Amino acid sequence: MVYDRLPGGTGYLHRLLDPAAFRATLEDARRALLACRCQDDGRRACHRCLHRHTEERFQDVVSRRAALEILAELLGPVDEHGELLDDRWQVTDLAYTGQIGLDRQVESDLEARFLAGLRTWIADDPAAAFDEDGHDSGYLRFTDTTGAVRWWLTAQQEHGRTRSDFTFRRIDGPAETVTVYLDGHRNHATRDRNTLAADAEKRGRLRADGHTVFQITWDDLDLLDKQRSGAVEPVWPPYQRTAQLNAAETYAQLGSERGRLADAVFTNPITTMLAYLRNPDGTEWARRVVAAIAGLTPSAAPVATAVDRAGAQRGVQSALTGTAAGRPGSGAIHVLRATDDSGLPLVLAIDATRGTAPADIAWSALAVLDDTDGVLDTPEHTRRWRA
Repeated sequence: MVYDRLPGGTGYLHRLLDPAAFRATLEDARRALLACRCQDDGRRACHRCLHRHTEERFQDVVSRRAALEILAELLGPVDEHGELLDDRWQVTDLAYTGQIGLDRQVESDLEARFLAGLRTWIADDPAAAFDEDGHDSGYLRFTDTTGAVRWWLTAQQEHGRTRSDFTFRRIDGPAETVTVYLDGHRNHATRDRNTLAADAEKRGRLRADGHTVFQITWDDLDLLDKQRSGAVEPVWPPYQRTAQLNAAETYAQLGSERGRLADAVFTNPITTMLAYLRNPDGTEWARRVVAAIAGLTPSAAPVATAVDRAGAQRGVQSALTGTAAGRPGSGAIHVLRATDDSGLPLVLAIDATRGTAPADIAWSALAVLDDTDGVLDTPEHTRRWRA
């Protein structure tokens, strides 16, 4: 979709309604990108090609190479001299944008596979339905003896500084948004394309704004479909049987049924996502989060014991930097350092300020994923990224 952001309009966007004029514009853009001297400097882009057309907040991420890849998808690839190798330009007239279905909004094979998988998973569930009319969205419905939960599904939604691949918005109850990112390892967690810090920052903001965020990978889809191509192994559960029993015990102490934890939490993240969409009970899911964290505590090492809030802040910093633990205090907060089965470092904080009963304790956890060049592209880092 091309749209005019200048108030009142520029006055020339209507010219792109002519397919030939639009193609000529894209071809001119490609010639400018191919000729730009920043490629000889090893730079992502420069003011001569992309920076002067890009908002300040995107200056660090805009890429001449990525722009050329997009143009190759629209127009077809070219050789080293810029000569067209395969003409792929196709145009279809539509009366309005609502006629663009979900399938035509996906931007990668991973997104297309997720959408196809969603249709299959829902079709196999007699208590679920996914209604599409060929337009730009779909409606997902789960039913049980207590009623129904309904979601509106859209693709490529802007959320401030980030754009989710798929977004579920609840339409029959409390306002709630579930955002889904389909992340390929090569485009997010390698030396060539390392967006780990930016991904964490943007998705953290969404969580702070009340969104529930899921990250789905190609391996997750492989495992769910039982297409064990290559040496793909599950990364969940994050710890062994004894720790899982500890988590289930905590879950029971919080007032829930032990047997309802493993199938929702110690499983593929897609299964967890579908379980959440089926029953987005905030209280129940908060208990599951606490139980999952509690399973790590028996093997965790103390960093700060019985400290106040200031001591807890120092304890978290010590846990993140690997420095020595502080002395025990007289407060009600404990900070611990742990790892899951993939070796992913975790920092846990247990706050008993309100009391020591299971329901009164506040739990927090930080997952620490190294994003330095020295560890990127190693099998160990790939496994931790998936976790």
